Amino acid sequence: MRKVEALSAHRSQYRTTMGIDNENHVGELTEKVLRQLADHGSLAGLGAGEAFHLLDSI
Repeated sequence: MRKVEALSAHRSQYRTTMGIDNENHVGELTEKVLRQLADHGSLAGLGAGEAFHLLDSI
């Protein structure tokens, strides 16, 4: 999956952004991402989707 490949390419962000320690945990990241995509997609009656948050002030 391209999304997981893109996320896992950023090794410097493993711990801070993805909550994993090293490349040995990429499988866990994959499961988490797929689960989130399925959860978000189900809100719109789709197999997968991404949630976005509207920022009304910065």
